[in-house]
Amino acid sequence: MTKFFLALALFSSACLSAQSENEIDSVQKLFRARDYTWVDFDNNIFKMRKAFSSKWGLFCWDVEGLQLLPMDYDSVSFMVDYEPFSIVKRKGRYGIFLLPFEVQDAAERVNCVYERLRKVEEYAHSSEPQVLAKKNGKWGQIDWFTEFEIIPFTYASAQAVPLQKIDSWATELIKAARLELQADLVFLDQGNGDGVFKARNAQTKKWGMYQGMENAETLIPANYDSLDFFGWNHPFTGVYNNGKVGFYTSAWSYDDAAQVVPCEYDSYRIFEGTRDYYLAVERDGKWCWLNWRENTLKGTWCDDIDKLRNPEDDSW
Repeated sequence: MTKFFLALALFSSACLSAQSENEIDSVQKLFRARDYTWVDFDNNIFKMRKAFSSKWGLFCWDVEGLQLLPMDYDSVSFMVDYEPFSIVKRKGRYGIFLLPFEVQDAAERVNCVYERLRKVEEYAHSSEPQVLAKKNGKWGQIDWFTEFEIIPFTYASAQAVPLQKIDSWATELIKAARLELQADLVFLDQGNGDGVFKARNAQTKKWGMYQGMENAETLIPANYDSLDFFGWNHPFTGVYNNGKVGFYTSAWSYDDAAQVVPCEYDSYRIFEGTRDYYLAVERDGKWCWLNWRENTLKGTWCDDIDKLRNPEDDSW
């Protein structure tokens, strides 16, 4: 959401001198306030503290009634540059205050129920931040506009939360997947898209891969501790159990997609050749080519993956 101010061109950036002491005094008396402080000088946003209390509110000279947020908050702030919201605090809990010039009921929507809120931004004052939230002692991720719970509040620290970026349509997909698949965690494929996602069964804690919003097609059944999304046009991907990786073929490439290699390797690399996709597997620190179609090793084990023989060498 791009921040812009529809009605804030009435005053110049030297607006502080435009308000006389009498005007300031009259506003403070009208709201029974004290401690007048500028928050956004260019856009005439200021905060005031309620008399005989430590509660703050937000105000703007350029809106009817002046008040943006009532003086009920422990702390208030306003957006900087292109930020779509600010974080406010009331009764020891934090909430999200949306840009009031774009969201008419922004003040009414503030819901201070979080123990902590933390922005995660690619750059300072981003227009598309992600939000980590803490509730009942646990961390999760919420959508900053709807406050939809993207990642459940199950993590002990903010750093442990596996963040994901989603579009608005993805919210409905996650809701449907949680209900239909009894899933607690749902992650969308950010690479391929096309409604592909992986979901973890809330009871078994096993992961599967699916496609579609309702009556989702199962691409990989929920039998794995974890799994990787398919690379672009890759005919197989890695699936994991007990710390080892095996391989599952793609339903887009094979009608009888299935696990073709058991989970017995430590890691893997996929290489795209001129004739095929080639799979190198690692076990005990050594590498070897694996024919993933037939589950047979090709060549000898090598301690350096870069020393493996060219798999497209016709003399081999």
